Amino acid sequence: MGLFDTIRFRGNEYQSKDTPKQTLDNYEIREDGTLWTEDYDAEWISDADHFLGGYLNSHNHRWVQVENYTGEIRFYRNLDKEYKAWEEFSAYFVRGHLKHLESIDPPSD
Repeated sequence: MGLFDTIRFRGNEYQSKDTPKQTLDNYEIREDGTLWTEDYDAEWISDADHFLGGYLNSHNHRWVQVENYTGEIRFYRNLDKEYKAWEEFSAYFVRGHLKHLESIDPPSD
């Protein structure tokens, strides 16, 4: 397991380890095929009681278009409680615009 970002697509939430930042951020593929991310300002808050000695506080959340990303983002979600049914997509972007979307078939048992 590692860090993953969340992608909203067609009203559903998916996970991805292929997004540009990989810092537990939120992304969205909009109906027009553009890629967006939730940006924010962050500041370190020192707190001796926190196990890391402090924490990152985010504020001023806003959505911004990811205009400079070119590449593939694979994203997936679980469809059942037994983790046996998955839905996965491969999306290829050029300068933040979706150029190709493909459904990935789950591996056969």
